[in-house]
Amino acid sequence: MLREIKKTRQHGDLNRRWFTSPGADLYVWSDHSSLLIGFEYCYKHGDKEHALRWKRELGYSYAEIDDGEFSPFNTMTPILIHNGEPNWQTIIQHFSKQAGDLDAEISAFILNKLNTYGNTASQ
Repeated sequence: MLREIKKTRQHGDLNRRWFTSPGADLYVWSDHSSLLIGFEYCYKHGDKEHALRWKRELGYSYAEIDDGEFSPFNTMTPILIHNGEPNWQTIIQHFSKQAGDLDAEISAFILNKLNTYGNTASQ
């Protein structure tokens, strides 16, 4: 289950909240009026980590996370690599399992975005 990290470093004008669990991380951005304007959901599926982002002004993006770990002697910065279209049902199921204790407004907002785009993308 996702649990909030209360002391999250803030950057810029937006409020950022961070939620984490052993299988996922969720970052949520809101403006000064507490309007949700973006999120990034990072999750592990199989042996790979993925990131799904939605931002009000940019829409959706999906990527695999390359952790940069080539060897114990050569560690690099993780980067996002474009990875085709996401399996929306897998993401929705994974998020639903992780969101148990998440604030109901945030959970509903994200599920709405996932379901809305997942339904239009599969048509």
